[in-house]
Amino acid sequence: MRSSLAPSGAWRRLLMHLAASGLRVLVREGWRPLFHRLSRVRYWAPLLLEERFRPAGGRSLNEQYRSWVQRRVPTEERVRSMREHADGFRYRPQISIAMLLRDPEPAYVTRAADSVREQLYDRWELCIATSDQTPPELREMLASWGREDPRIKVVHIDGERDLAAVANAALGLATGDFVGLLDDHDELKPNALFEVVRLLQVRRDLDIIYTDEDRRTPEGRLVDPFFKPDWSSDLLLSINYVGGLSVFRREVMDQVGGFRSGVEGSEDYDLILRATEATDRIGHAAEPVYTRRRSPTAAGISDGWHPSDHSARGAISDALARRGATGEVEVGLVQGSSRVRYRLDGEPSVAVIIPTRDRVDLLHRCVESIERRSSYRNHELVVVDNGSREPETLEYLASLRGRVLRYPHEFNFSKMVNFAASHVRADFALFLNNDTEVIAPDWIEAMLEHGQRSEVAAVGARLLYPDGKPQHEGVVVGVGGGFAANAACRDYFGLGQVIRNVSAVTAACMLTRVEVFRQLGGFDEHLRVAFNDVDFCLRAREKGYLIVYTPYALLYHHEGATRGKVHPLRDDRFFRERWGGYQDPYYSPKLDPNHLYELKL
Repeated sequence: MRSSLAPSGAWRRLLMHLAASGLRVLVREGWRPLFHRLSRVRYWAPLLLEERFRPAGGRSLNEQYRSWVQRRVPTEERVRSMREHADGFRYRPQISIAMLLRDPEPAYVTRAADSVREQLYDRWELCIATSDQTPPELREMLASWGREDPRIKVVHIDGERDLAAVANAALGLATGDFVGLLDDHDELKPNALFEVVRLLQVRRDLDIIYTDEDRRTPEGRLVDPFFKPDWSSDLLLSINYVGGLSVFRREVMDQVGGFRSGVEGSEDYDLILRATEATDRIGHAAEPVYTRRRSPTAAGISDGWHPSDHSARGAISDALARRGATGEVEVGLVQGSSRVRYRLDGEPSVAVIIPTRDRVDLLHRCVESIERRSSYRNHELVVVDNGSREPETLEYLASLRGRVLRYPHEFNFSKMVNFAASHVRADFALFLNNDTEVIAPDWIEAMLEHGQRSEVAAVGARLLYPDGKPQHEGVVVGVGGGFAANAACRDYFGLGQVIRNVSAVTAACMLTRVEVFRQLGGFDEHLRVAFNDVDFCLRAREKGYLIVYTPYALLYHHEGATRGKVHPLRDDRFFRERWGGYQDPYYSPKLDPNHLYELKL
């Protein structure tokens, strides 16, 4: 009814939105706050104009988040219920919050401290250390807090110290079971510690817990919500996605020795890397309870979120050395990211397996791009011909430099690739659709550097439509009522352009060790057309393997050019019966399962 009476973009819709917002302020806060906000024309007028002239095609992430937040503003009854719930927790650990004084401004430090005081979970202490670099008026203000509230502990260390030394002094004050980190410009939402401790009720063995986060603009709006994936070791080596409110069991913090000097600007990143080497009991509280303060000059959701500089790459290099891995750390594709380029162990052999039937135009373009653009030479082409009949195709196959395996049976993709894999003697099998085209010359190397890792079962590539739009940046499992879909990450915090772990990747371009492929029994031949690649990856994850997506293996994919997109009902039913209850750990439950990387409103 609203859409018919006041279409999106119409002035009637904007006036309706303004009236509704004013009524909401009046009901919740009263007349005086309403008049105060109405007087701030400079704040709300640009928002209305932005809505009026916004291009068609859906709301932006921040517009979605505005609605998401409005629907979840806790009522007094809800706050009272959460307090009672927190008081009734069977496990009530004490949490020490160490505030990091990077560039302290009294107003921001006060707001950060107030956000701790306002926590619904009351077993906390706030630990702050100052040095001679801290302004005297701020030192006096902090000391007065300590005198007023015994839960606020303040210590001063003499001399000009770096951030690591000051932060470690704050950690030295901590007596809690867990230690959390809070930057002086940031703040916690009232339910931050509540969400952390609520997760500990069901997973008491966790050593590290991190949360989702957002940012506050200079005008006070909450924007840029980052609904994070669960633990992803490869993503952490690409970007400090954990960040925000990170809470560590105190024994782990003591074990790694707190903060380390020599990584100025990336002290918390370095700490997280070392802590996650000390334990694999890492949990994710999927609520945006940590709020960063957005710079007035930030131009987008990635700008300045996790700044990547020499010190960040140095912290990653140190992590590789500690783990016994050899490789280089380079600047990533998007601001704030890095690329770990592992050194190849020798020159392993790769069988590029291409199923095909007729459509010589597609096969020729695919093969030519491999031969002309690929920089990795120790590979062989293995074309699996599923009964081609066109003379042009047969002539081309006869002249092909590589092996041609004949599979003159009814089409079954799983049987075809299993048949091919049983005939190759290479170290790796690289399954490739005949409707793909190589873009990046080092695409094979980019996949091999992860495929050679013993903990990895499969590696997937970034696939683009012919017009350059992303077609595959990993697979999300559980969409559309329990199925799976190729994900285009829609520039969501650059996830499509960083190396990260996913639940599955498409066999349109998938690399796996032949040994692992045979160990897992190859593709399940009950899945004739669809979901066989996803099923393979999920079975590998059941065995403890990782699945890795890399954007540095880049190809075009003319999806469906050979056989179309229709899935047999039998494949759908089989996959849903086997994996219908699977919850994708790399896709937040707060995001929409049917409109990927949009908020679930």
